Amino acid sequence: MKVKAQSSKLKISFKMQLPIAARARRFGVSLLELPLSFEFCLLSLRRLLSALLFSIGLAGALTRRNAIIVLIGIELMLNAANLNFIVFWRFSEHPETLTGVMIVIFSIGVAAAEAAVGLALIISIYRHYRTTNLDQMDSMKG
Repeated sequence: MKVKAQSSKLKISFKMQLPIAARARRFGVSLLELPLSFEFCLLSLRRLLSALLFSIGLAGALTRRNAIIVLIGIELMLNAANLNFIVFWRFSEHPETLTGVMIVIFSIGVAAAEAAVGLALIISIYRHYRTTNLDQMDSMKG
C-alpha cells in the first residue's frame, strides 16, 4: 500500500505486485530477464500442493466410514480446486482482472451451503439410526 500526500488529503492507492516482481526489483533485475523456469517452478509447487490436498480429500471421502469424515474429505477437495483457481489466476497474463478471486468466492459460498446441508442431513440420519457409520445406513424410509 502506498500513501501519498496531495493537497492536504491522503491518497491511498493499492498496487498489486507479484512476489517475483518484488524480488527482481530488489536485485535490480528486470522482470523480463528472470528465467521462465523460476516462474514455472513456483507454479508447479503450488499445483503439487493442490494435487496433494485433493488426493488426501479423495482418499478420506472414499475410504472412511464416518459421514463427518467424508464431508471433511469433500471440503478438502473443494479447497484444492480453489487453490488451483487462485494459482492459475495469479500466473495468468492479466492478474488485475480478479476473475479467479470471484470464482473462488463463489466456490466458498457453495462449499458453505454444502457443509450446512450435509451436516443437517447427518444430524437427521443420526437421530434416526443413532450412528454416523455409512455402512449401517441402508434404507431411506422413516
